[in-house]
Amino acid sequence: EQITYDQRMSNPIMEAAVGVLVNLTASMTQNSTAETLAGVLIPQLLAIDQELLQQVQTTRSQTVANFGFLSFVLIFIIQSGFMVVESGAVRAKNVRMMIIKNYLDTSVGAVVWYAFGNALAYGEGDCLLGWEGFFGNTFSKYVGLTHSYQTLAIRFGYAVTSTTIMSGIMAERTHLWAYCVFSSFITGLIFPMMARAAWYEGGLFKGVDACGGSGVGPVIDWGGSGVVHILGGVCGL
Repeated sequence: EQITYDQRMSNPIMEAAVGVLVNLTASMTQNSTAETLAGVLIPQLLAIDQELLQQVQTTRSQTVANFGFLSFVLIFIIQSGFMVVESGAVRAKNVRMMIIKNYLDTSVGAVVWYAFGNALAYGEGDCLLGWEGFFGNTFSKYVGLTHSYQTLAIRFGYAVTSTTIMSGIMAERTHLWAYCVFSSFITGLIFPMMARAAWYEGGLFKGVDACGGSGVGPVIDWGGSGVVHILGGVCGL
């Protein structure tokens, strides 16, 4: 009677243990030992149940984090593909410049995203921009996957992909210094605004009730077709 149905069904081990306990105590209803046995076993079963649930939650979080990080690695490998494609699409004298641009997309973009982009896109704030978490200085306040460095890397992978799409459009059309400024601006401000609108829990594109009733949607963009690819194309134009 002390164990609720939800607790029993939380995992099969708990359900089986309760079944054994019920059958055992039913056969010992005339014996005071049943009450003593139940008083000892029930707290132990509840403790085991909580421990198992905690292990399941930990394993689930680790699995999600590892899968997400693998996805980041695959996304990041795209950078080398972009570099090869763009280098092959320009004149021979500009091949070295395209390689440098792709390196700068990654290196400068990583610094800008860590310093400003991630906080503006996913930090605490309003529906348009976040105002907390610059330079990762609030990561230590949180526990779990959401504010971990693995998630930071995954989000960076999407951000830098958007700027790399833009670099292919702007090939042979801009000076290196101008491209670096524009690329940093995209990674540090434009992409975070779009990511927050579409992917943040209280973003502008999460529905008509979002953002104080001025929201739109809901817009569903799991793979970045709009936030990454359309944004990169429009910025390039």
